[in-house]
Amino acid sequence: STQMAGRGTDIRLGGADEAAHDEVVELGGLCVIGLARHRTERLDNQLRGRAGRQGDPGSSVFFVALDDDMVTEGGAGEELTVTPDADGLIRDPRAAAFVDRAQRVTEATMLSIHATTWKYNKLIGDQRKILDDRRERLLTTDLAWTELADREPERAEDVLSRVPEDVAEDAAREIMLHHLDMGWSEHLAELDDLRESVHLRALAKESPIDEFHRASIAAFRDLAADAVDASAKTFRTVDITSKGVDLEAEGMGRPSATWTYMVNDNPLSGGGDSVLGSVAAMFR
Repeated sequence: STQMAGRGTDIRLGGADEAAHDEVVELGGLCVIGLARHRTERLDNQLRGRAGRQGDPGSSVFFVALDDDMVTEGGAGEELTVTPDADGLIRDPRAAAFVDRAQRVTEATMLSIHATTWKYNKLIGDQRKILDDRRERLLTTDLAWTELADREPERAEDVLSRVPEDVAEDAAREIMLHHLDMGWSEHLAELDDLRESVHLRALAKESPIDEFHRASIAAFRDLAADAVDASAKTFRTVDITSKGVDLEAEGMGRPSATWTYMVNDNPLSGGGDSVLGSVAAMFR
């Protein structure tokens, strides 16, 4: 399959140099033998597609046992009574239909799981985009210094009397980024705990996903204000010299782990944009 051989990889008949190509073609080409069926038909078709490529002949055959995981999971406890041939093979058409139906069931289950996972991660992905935009502006403009100077004008005047303006701006930028990153790390840890327990809301006839969205948006809204408040507090007390600011010496190291949520495009996209828009405005 593509997972095993890589996308666009062809198995050359007759070896890498195709010296025995014609001989292999006369024998029927490549025969793909599957020892089980995957939980999705797409992967089976990828395997089948390895045979008969580029106009060459080929064939495929799959051997499936009625006690394979995919069959028992998709069969949902249903039993099929069939009699194997003398060689131990089951050629009854009912068995083939039973396996096909079990595969469709397991595939539908996997799609449902993926859709649910995506719904949880979609909001987190949107929040990450808002945060990335905030970080970009802090990194590329004097926004950090402007915001801290507005919050602590006397402290800003004192700093500028002792260090060059570019050093002061870099120090403010480092302080703001530190607290923003720490807040995001703590936010994701909180959401991870929430996601583990939110399914209990179903006992109260509430939608776990809706409750997760409500709680995560509220927590993200607090993140904006908390990061600025913490930055202003640090700015008031931290030692800023001509060499800048050493946050690690002040006991403020960066997060020890990076939490990453990858969110792909999905046709199930829905609401939430208007709510996130109001939250995003708090970071501008």
